[in-house]
Amino acid sequence: MSSSHDRSGTPPPSAGRPARFDLADVIRVGRAIGLRDLTVQAVASALDVTPTAVYRLVPGRVGLERLIGEAILADLDLPDDPSMSAAEHLTDFATRLRRFTLARPGSAAYFQHSFPRGASGARLMAVEVAALTARGYAPGAAAGLCGSVASLALGLLSAEDTRLGRAADHDAAQQEAANAFTTIMDDPLLRDAHLTIPTVSADEYFHLVMSSAIAGLVDRLPPQRPLDDLLAENRADLAAREMEN
Repeated sequence: MSSSHDRSGTPPPSAGRPARFDLADVIRVGRAIGLRDLTVQAVASALDVTPTAVYRLVPGRVGLERLIGEAILADLDLPDDPSMSAAEHLTDFATRLRRFTLARPGSAAYFQHSFPRGASGARLMAVEVAALTARGYAPGAAAGLCGSVASLALGLLSAEDTRLGRAADHDAAQQEAANAFTTIMDDPLLRDAHLTIPTVSADEYFHLVMSSAIAGLVDRLPPQRPLDDLLAENRADLAAREMEN
C-alpha cells in the first residue's frame, strides 16, 4: 500500500499545486527576458505559472517594468574623475550611459519615462548632481544640466536601440535601408550631399553629437551662473523670435 506522505510526514507536491515563487524570482527572470521583451505573460511563462499568479506580486505591466528597470539600473556605475572638467565629465557620463543601455535592450526607453522612477534612478541622479556641484554648480543648475544631457543621450540611444531591434529581422531591415538609399539618390541635391558625407561609426556619431551639444550647454550654463539667469535669457530670445515672425 502506497502512502501519500514521505517519511518526514510532508505530502508530495501535487500536479495541481501552484509553483512557489517570490519577487526575487520575478526579478531574476525579468532581467533575463530584458526590458524590450518584458511582459507579464513572458515572466509567467518563464516561471511556469499563470499571469494571475505574477499579478499577485506585481501590480500590472507598469509595476513589472519599474521593478525590473530599477533592478537593472542598480548595476549602472557612474564614477567621477575629479580631474575632468564639467564638459568632459558629462561626455563621459553620456558614453557610459550608451554602453550600459545598448547592452540591455529596451532600457533606454525605460529611462526616458518619468525618470527617476525609483531608488536606483534617484541614486544615479544624486551622483551626477553631486559631481557637478563639486565643479561649482548650484544644485538646481546641476540637475538641469545633467537632466538635459541625459535626455539628449537617451533620445539618440532609444533610436539606436530601435534600429538594432529591427535589425534582427535582417531581410526587412535590408529592404528598408535600400528604399531609403533609393529615395536619397533620386534627389540630386540629397544625392550630392550624401555622397560627400564621410562614413562614421555609431560610436563616432554619438560622441560627435553629444560632445558638441554638451559643449554648447556648458558654454551657456558655466559654473556659478544661476539657472534662472539662463532661463530668463532663453525666454527673452523666444519672445524676440515670436515678434519677428
